[in-house]
Amino acid sequence: MKEVCIPLVDINKNDIAEVEVRIPKRRRVWKYRVESFHISEKSKEDSDIEKRIKNLRDRISEYDPDWELIQIFDSENASGYVQILYRYKK
Repeated sequence: MKEVCIPLVDINKNDIAEVEVRIPKRRRVWKYRVESFHISEKSKEDSDIEKRIKNLRDRISEYDPDWELIQIFDSENASGYVQILYRYKK
């Protein structure tokens, strides 16, 4: 098994959830972080979509370089929040 799904049902706007996975016999540790943040309200207009994409790119490029981007989860409603999954590099 290479993937584990952990439901985070209580993660709210602007929350950060950290998960640590250990394999003691191999002395391996993986650290993951899910961060939720506001990028803008959803809209059908092209300029708003471009603004959301720019905001997301800026947020990712300015993030702590010790963490690498793994996945982006869009919000299920029109809240304008997204969740981003990062993995610790070291």
